Amino acid sequence: MNEEPAITATVAGLEGRTSPPATTPDTGASAGTWRDWLLPAELYLGILGVMVLVAWQTLTHLGRVILYHPQFWGDGVLGGLAHYDGGWYSIISVNGYSGHGQGPYSPVAFFPAYPLAMRYLGAVIGNNVIAGIVITSMCGLGISVLFWGWCRARMATTAATTALLLLLLYPYSFFLYGVVYADALFIFATLVAFWAVERDRPLVAGIAGAVTTATRPVGIAVVAGLVVRTLERRGALTRPRWFGVPTRLQLAGSELRPSDGLVLLSIGGLASYSLFLWHRFGDPFLFSAAERYWGQEPGPRTWFKVELYTLLRLHAGSLATWGLVVQGLIGVAAFLTIPWVGRRFGWGYAAYVLVVLAVPLVGTKDFMGLGRYGIAAFPVFALAGELLVQRPLLERRLVLACSGAGMLVAGAAFAHGIYIS
Repeated sequence: MNEEPAITATVAGLEGRTSPPATTPDTGASAGTWRDWLLPAELYLGILGVMVLVAWQTLTHLGRVILYHPQFWGDGVLGGLAHYDGGWYSIISVNGYSGHGQGPYSPVAFFPAYPLAMRYLGAVIGNNVIAGIVITSMCGLGISVLFWGWCRARMATTAATTALLLLLLYPYSFFLYGVVYADALFIFATLVAFWAVERDRPLVAGIAGAVTTATRPVGIAVVAGLVVRTLERRGALTRPRWFGVPTRLQLAGSELRPSDGLVLLSIGGLASYSLFLWHRFGDPFLFSAAERYWGQEPGPRTWFKVELYTLLRLHAGSLATWGLVVQGLIGVAAFLTIPWVGRRFGWGYAAYVLVVLAVPLVGTKDFMGLGRYGIAAFPVFALAGELLVQRPLLERRLVLACSGAGMLVAGAAFAHGIYIS
């Protein structure tokens, strides 16, 4: 791949360095100088500073339109990062789930890993909401470094950097910059799990995967991805037979080892939460049943997006309605890339993207939240970065600038109290 001039002044220092070719086995990030590895950290921290400033100035000049938000020390500066789900995570981190199993808007719909982390870190620093902001920011930093390393092991440096910028400047990625939501923890643990499985560390992969299934119900996507990727790397999947997809499992002659089964520990987070709900409330799947109180009851009305059709019919001129349409289009477009993800990066990653996108595509009544859930589909950003780097430099800059501008607007709107995703 030809190296073109740097995308930005920050990227300019990397010009001329390339990573291993696309045929290099997926064994982890290629070696580089410590200065190379500063790039993703510098990019993330720089954007983090901008997003915190935007949230602060939004609160200062526009105030809030949201009726409820958690009160905490530093609320005047950082309060724009703790709206909506942030309030629920704050409540759970203080009160747990006791007495809140049934009824409208039950908090059992929120998985425990993130609020538990808020509770334990909050005990150290003295404030659970600040702890959530710190956790999200540290996980966002880890995501930036791990994702760039994952890309750099598989494509040229400019393509890897372009993919990283697409992820960091994606309009809904403001949730990675200190916002008290669980998405950053989920994606960070997901990247750790895949990092470990590529390095033959199934125990680490299983533990990290368990964090994902204790963070969000869609963590089951990580379980599927780890299992398929392990089989793929051990040669247990036969040659592609159907649209390039491996269709048969062949254990005889494969290099599978008993220790590979440790990746199945990744289901442990979901299993533990289900056992807790069974013990406390008598229903191991209460988190799913609670969705009806959030307007996401499983059934044809949700599956076929009847609510969205109604909104389009009654409120076609509403910006909020078209925001839902945009989220749906983003999700469908990402979903359609799954065959290319499989052929380019491996079918374990395709299996992961399939589940992580299919669950919200089917399970949301109007695509609300799909823009945020799409951040987790990191192989799609890698694929997009590799495609975009082939375009003229001006076109790349325009795409990144528009995406970044969208994230600034979305982040400011969220800080103001508008529900975005």
